[in-house]
Amino acid sequence: MADVQRLLNQENRVTAEPRQEGVSDYGACGGGGRGDERCGVSFGTPASPPRVPDYNNSKGLHAKHNSEWAGITWQQFSEWYSKGEGKSRGLSLIHGTTLNSVLEPPPSWQHIPLGYASLTPDQCAQFGPRYKSGSRYTTFIAEPSKLLPSLLRDLKTLGTRLEVRCLSSLKEAADEADLVINCSGLGARDLVPDPFMFPVRGQVIRVVHNYGHGSCGVTLFWGCSQEVASLASRLILRHHGHASKL
Repeated sequence: MADVQRLLNQENRVTAEPRQEGVSDYGACGGGGRGDERCGVSFGTPASPPRVPDYNNSKGLHAKHNSEWAGITWQQFSEWYSKGEGKSRGLSLIHGTTLNSVLEPPPSWQHIPLGYASLTPDQCAQFGPRYKSGSRYTTFIAEPSKLLPSLLRDLKTLGTRLEVRCLSSLKEAADEADLVINCSGLGARDLVPDPFMFPVRGQVIRVVHNYGHGSCGVTLFWGCSQEVASLASRLILRHHGHASKL
């Protein structure tokens, strides 16, 4: 995080142009929408997309996982940005304001973005009488149209074998692997199908799901993916040893 802050300070000294600033009225978790590639975001949004489920108010273990995954994703974004890979991966820093129409406590992830500060009631009122709480911070936005191809390049560099195929069910993948990691996103609705999937007698394939982040996919993807990879590795070693197919 210190490297990102130093780069941010350097940018401010070099140019007098302000960083982009956006206002969102639904929480810091952004999602895709409206056909705008910049609406696919990680920790903030330069526009106000439709209201989406917000993980800010998650309770218990769910909130703990979300905060951890978001922190890990932030660290990875910071590493790429500090190495000068921000442009190729679609990463930008943006100063944003989040507003809520009800009083909300500071979120569990407030320690993650740069310069997080809660707004006073008077500051919220400057945006209109409906807003009761809010915050400001500097964070990353990520454009999936650039981020996803960069991750695909990483996989190819690591020697990953890629096969493009249409699947009508998870069983088609399970027939050729000991473990299936489902990263199909919205496609899981038809592929699983979800929410009607349930264990049945005779089931021999374990399915690890890596989808369903409540419109916070880019915010949580690196942290969640690390946990999925760790879970998958443990399952493979436990049940199949080192000679398994993934």
